[in-house]
Amino acid sequence: FLRTFALDIYSKQLYYFKLTRRYFTPSFPDKILEKINMLRKFITRPSVVIVLLILQIIPLLMFPPATFNPATQEWWLPVLLAIFAIVAITQLILRRSTSLWPWYLVSFSQGFNIISRLMLFMPHATKTVNDSVQIDGLYIILSVISILISAIYILIFELPDMRMSLYSHKNNTQPA
Repeated sequence: FLRTFALDIYSKQLYYFKLTRRYFTPSFPDKILEKINMLRKFITRPSVVIVLLILQIIPLLMFPPATFNPATQEWWLPVLLAIFAIVAITQLILRRSTSLWPWYLVSFSQGFNIISRLMLFMPHATKTVNDSVQIDGLYIILSVISILISAIYILIFELPDMRMSLYSHKNNTQPA
């Protein structure tokens, strides 16, 4: 009975995979695939990877200036996430570490940035001025841009080509 049940589950998963692959996989024209490959080759160059690693701090600290007021309790989380990113940058660029934990730390800080932005979005989307509720456009725009940039960073830094290009660059530049 268990063997039949397991085979039945396996066949359903296999069927589902074939179904989703067949009907939901987008088919891109060749020109778009060429552009995607060119972009991927560009962003996997070691110099571009280093620049992207350094610039990843920007979406973590992209808040209105009032957020960094010491009287509020909101300032410490972006600062802590930026410290995590700096530790990862130090490990990957300066210490030339080949371990994976700095990459996980980058993904963690960017992912936690998205989560914290989503949690703070509704309470900070409006503000009360003279007993009237107004939309805080600056906070909304900065939050949406930061969420998008963090999501792009997560997607880009999870590519194996990004990690391998930085590792191959490290192997080529080490003194003999």
